[in-house]
Amino acid sequence: MKKMKRRPRLAQDILVLLEQKPNMTQSEIAKELLAKPHSIKAVLWKLVHQHNKIVATKGAKADKMTGPKVINMYCLKEL
Repeated sequence: MKKMKRRPRLAQDILVLLEQKPNMTQSEIAKELLAKPHSIKAVLWKLVHQHNKIVATKGAKADKMTGPKVINMYCLKEL
């Protein structure tokens, strides 16, 4: 497995990606940026709750029985 390197500007990368492709899930963002899902989760939480730059809306329900019941979709907050 390929080792992932530390990404000091992950928040800026997420903002640029969501500007290009809005309404993405956490796992889609992780795949697109080739980053760790836990790092994406932490940065998204900060951007939603502390910086108020991203809006998390409830998307479609997960199709797996053991996974989360509702998946959040992320997009940039309108000014």
